Amino acid sequence: MLITRYQKGVILTDMDFVPIFYARVENGKLVFDNRNTFAMWIEGLEGDVEVIVRKRKRRRTDKQNNFYWAYLNLVQEETGTPAEDTHELVKRMFLPRIEKTIFGKKLAFPQSTTTLTTKEFTDYMAKIAELTGVPVPDKNKVSAE
Repeated sequence: MLITRYQKGVILTDMDFVPIFYARVENGKLVFDNRNTFAMWIEGLEGDVEVIVRKRKRRRTDKQNNFYWAYLNLVQEETGTPAEDTHELVKRMFLPRIEKTIFGKKLAFPQSTTTLTTKEFTDYMAKIAELTGVPVPDKNKVSAE
């Protein structure tokens, strides 16, 4: 296995990691959110590369995540099932599996909720409400702080 990058305390290989760089288009030109990180990444590349440009999908927000945990605590109050247990169950039920090889062992983990778009996260919470029978409350009536 050829080590090609060392980033934030993690050794990465070409097969392990494909970075995503965020940018916006201004006057027909790409303006990167973090140009230096992009430059550092491509510094070690030579030859043909693949470039994909698409409209950015908004990931679930911290505010959505706080609301999610407030909702899971409400589910706990209503059902008696600990919020963390509900979280683990619904991840396994409703999120796709990601396969990883760790110490030579192939394992399947549920996708993280951090990778969901805001729309996907809203749909995810609706599935939890259907499963638990506890409706998702109006976000303006729940303290999610």
